[in-house]
Amino acid sequence: MVVLAKALSGGLLPVSAVLMTNKIYHAVYSSLRRAIVHTSTFSENSLSMKAGLATLDVLQGEQLGTRALVLGESFRAKLRRELAVSTW
Repeated sequence: MVVLAKALSGGLLPVSAVLMTNKIYHAVYSSLRRAIVHTSTFSENSLSMKAGLATLDVLQGEQLGTRALVLGESFRAKLRRELAVSTW
């Protein structure tokens, strides 16, 4: 299970998300009685949810995850080259 927070709203609003497999989801939320145990102080906050959804739209629309992987690998490759020729 993975918990995401802060970055979903730039740290301005209380937003978080929990990512889990279907197996965990069904074990935790198999009934309304069990689901209520896992509520939040900030649940059903419309402004926060809109901010989170807008962030996800930008991440997906601008392919920021893929871009970060590509640029990160390019940076690491350049750093390796520089460190290999360094005369420290």
